[in-house]
Amino acid sequence: MIRIISLYIALLIPFGLWNKFNHGVFKVTQIEGGAGVSQTGFWQLKLPDGYIGNFDWQFYTLYDFTKPKLYTYTEQQQNIKLFEKELFVLSRNLKKHESKEDSSWIDYMIKIYPDVFPVHNTKYSLEREKAIWEITIQNITNDPVYYFKSRIYHFMRFYVTGINYKTLEESNSFLSKVKAIYPFVITFVFIFLGLIFMALGTIFKKIHFKNIFIFVLLFLYFGAVHTPFAIQARYTIPVHLLIIAILSVAILKTIKFRDEKIIDTTE
Repeated sequence: MIRIISLYIALLIPFGLWNKFNHGVFKVTQIEGGAGVSQTGFWQLKLPDGYIGNFDWQFYTLYDFTKPKLYTYTEQQQNIKLFEKELFVLSRNLKKHESKEDSSWIDYMIKIYPDVFPVHNTKYSLEREKAIWEITIQNITNDPVYYFKSRIYHFMRFYVTGINYKTLEESNSFLSKVKAIYPFVITFVFIFLGLIFMALGTIFKKIHFKNIFIFVLLFLYFGAVHTPFAIQARYTIPVHLLIIAILSVAILKTIKFRDEKIIDTTE
């Protein structure tokens, strides 16, 4: 395991060196980092379903039946104003890091490729990353109770696909309604409950699968590390497949162990 982790870290170093040589900062991720997704992750449950933001990341909220109702409609409308004001002030303060030539290129990119995120210069990107983290941390500090509640949901939602109630309402047949609910049922039963089954089985030593503890920690780690960020399918789907695979093996090995134990006791 140590060799695998060491090799993984070593393979990341070239990305960090590339950023150091080209942008003056050693980072194994893109220089943009996770600040923007963390900011939208903070606001995600404060805004109404179907909201579409007009900023670089084109942030929007889905019509999710599983989403907890933490705010009234009036409060959500007020939150929209606060969120957009935050983005406006951020954009205004960062404007000084963008030259006239940069601005013309940004306008050109938005005009030609409206569905693609515009790319800013290094200074702008680094300063935006820093500013967004400061704003998000301040937001969390100002509203810790909401943040704690929302992170519990985010952690659970990482393992479960939501139900788009707008799609469900617009479904005209029984089959289409089943299709709208099916992903939630499958992920809730086999991913969420499956993970609980493996976690409890590991704690009480009921699952006879070597290294199951490491896999359970890995699955919980993926959920925990993505909890601060906006809920996105690209974070969850790969882990869902791995959970199903390990759950299948764990069940089969446990059944085989019990069968062998029964045979031993009867002989």
